[in-house]
Amino acid sequence: MDSNQQISDEKDTIQKLIESEERWRSITKYTPDHILMMDRDAKILFINYTVPDLSIDEVIGRPIFDFVPKEYQELHRNVYDELLNNGESRRFERGYVDKDGKQFYFEIHSGPVWKEGKVIGIINRSTDITERKITEQKLIESEERLKKLNDELEQRISERTEELRTSEEKFHGFVDFGNIGMAITSVDKKWVYCNDQICEILGFTREELLDKTWADISYPEDLQSDIDQFNKIIDGKIDSYQIDKRYIKKNGEIMYAHLTVSCIRNSDGTVKHFLATLQNITKRKKIELRLIESEEKHRTFMETAKDFMHIIDDKGKIIYANRGFIGYKKEELMEMHITELIAEETLPIFAPELKNLIKNGRITLTDLYCKGKDGTKIIGGLNVVAMYGPDGVFNGARGIFKDITERKKTEQRLKESEEKYRTLFESSKDGIIFSNMDGKIMDCNQAYL
Repeated sequence: MDSNQQISDEKDTIQKLIESEERWRSITKYTPDHILMMDRDAKILFINYTVPDLSIDEVIGRPIFDFVPKEYQELHRNVYDELLNNGESRRFERGYVDKDGKQFYFEIHSGPVWKEGKVIGIINRSTDITERKITEQKLIESEERLKKLNDELEQRISERTEELRTSEEKFHGFVDFGNIGMAITSVDKKWVYCNDQICEILGFTREELLDKTWADISYPEDLQSDIDQFNKIIDGKIDSYQIDKRYIKKNGEIMYAHLTVSCIRNSDGTVKHFLATLQNITKRKKIELRLIESEEKHRTFMETAKDFMHIIDDKGKIIYANRGFIGYKKEELMEMHITELIAEETLPIFAPELKNLIKNGRITLTDLYCKGKDGTKIIGGLNVVAMYGPDGVFNGARGIFKDITERKKTEQRLKESEEKYRTLFESSKDGIIFSNMDGKIMDCNQAYL
């Protein structure tokens, strides 16, 4: 059989297939898949129905490649060439975008049309898998998002784990090697954890402390104030407190400590446990007590002293007085300038001295007259010493005024008495002499001579 006869036979076969189109269309009318038949040149001979934007008349007789997107052209040609050459069916997927831009996806099964052992055409069954592809794409995107979130979560967990490890190392380093006693206690006042410094401060071993409550070793007179603050934390009124209190050491000694307490709460607001720091302040407290005793003695001395002791600020205003002064009450003096107590006759002497106090550092005046609230004047000696702050800046002065009015009056009376005696001594017509125990003449009047 020559080639012309072969071509004629193929056309006859195709023609017969075309003639049976109505029968094929009737068979494939109700299938959801697209059924398409092509000749060896890929021209469409039959299709049961098309995509919404194309009619059957628009596609019949045209090459299928007129309707295949560019990105899928090579795939189609390779499949069809292989199918025409060896007659093996193929399955593949491709997309399609209609005139309105809507995306479709199809799964295509391509198979050969045989006659007398030869492939004379191709038949395609295309299943719309758009919904499946969209679902798959969403699943892929969802998986990618989940993977990204999972990676981020793993990274955050890794970072957080490292932070916690570092934090724990720092915590133990701080707690175990710091200079301050640190402890964790429970809501029933039991020691849960304590570092070496706590044990050293209180004189107990760690095991001994863990078998006690902190109330057991608190000084009885200081316990209630601690419990009052502790209960405020339990009741949610406060989250922390600080107090100075005494503890009884294992050897019975009393020690002072500065206690700082805070809490860690559960999600419902109840207390999970307490964090406490303990600093030994026994030496400081003893010094403070000695200072208080010294201040009390000093205050007693100053307030009972006969001399007027006072302190002025850097402006000359009285800020302390041990007692009232010449009719002024102690409270009244607190509102006065020191110059208001100086009498007019000695103010010209005192004012320059006060002005130069910063430079000279002190004032020493004798026979200084001061005036009282009712105008009464007294005479005395004044000693003032400048005070300077840690930075060397003048911030006031301390002064003592010693009242010598009575002494001056006595001296005046003695002077007057001596003058009176001298007048009588010199004016006597009788000779008068004074001699010592050895008979040596110490004095004599004119009449004796």
